[in-house]
Amino acid sequence: MAKMAEDPRRRAERRRALELLDASCDGCTEAIMQARGVTIEMLVDLVRDGLATVHRRPARMRRACRWRLRV
Repeated sequence: MAKMAEDPRRRAERRRALELLDASCDGCTEAIMQARGVTIEMLVDLVRDGLATVHRRPARMRRACRWRLRV
């Protein structure tokens, strides 16, 4: 099945999300991306399409782990 053409607004949002990730040498957390207006669906799409990767990293002085995204 052919992929439908992506609308210009969605393309611009994707580009903006990738620019945010690219600007950080260590990647960004999901929370930072959401604070900048990037949706979870957009992040999932970027990872699924191979444009970003997810790295799990233990949080300092906490038992929880953080997920960081990178280009």
